[in-house]
Amino acid sequence: MLKKPIDAIVRELSKKLPHRPAPNDDRTDYSTSFLAPVVVIFVKVREKILALHRSQEIYAYPDKWSVNAGFLDKDWPIECAILEELTDELGLKEEYLRGLITKIKIRDYYKYTDKKSGKEWLRVPVLVELREEPAITLNFEHTKYLWVDKERLLELDTPPGFAGDLERALG
Repeated sequence: MLKKPIDAIVRELSKKLPHRPAPNDDRTDYSTSFLAPVVVIFVKVREKILALHRSQEIYAYPDKWSVNAGFLDKDWPIECAILEELTDELGLKEEYLRGLITKIKIRDYYKYTDKKSGKEWLRVPVLVELREEPAITLNFEHTKYLWVDKERLLELDTPPGFAGDLERALG
């Protein structure tokens, strides 16, 4: 049996779930949903991967090391979600970012159930390769960053399921 495309799932959830109450913000609010589609973006420059330390202000997995990630909360192509996450969280202009990107690999999504929270994540691992390290300005979601190799990344205190995301993205 074929899996339903992630964009169809996002569209269905958008019709069922509430949207954020802020004016001019039509994103789906997954805070009360047991199912949430997310994009998990591994940014790589040569053999180094960007690790981000999540702030205390973040809904999911605060104070953990992770990568760029975010809810698929708009009904638009996943490539747009990837660019939005990177520009927003890293403080980069989209045109500048597009000039740095040498490759984007979007992997098939998979379901991961966090046993502690009971949340089911539909995770879309993504690998974005850049030609050089950009000048990063973090937003409120992260407090610091490191460029590390794969082995060091796996030694950090990361959210549940992170190693699986990494293997799928690099695969």
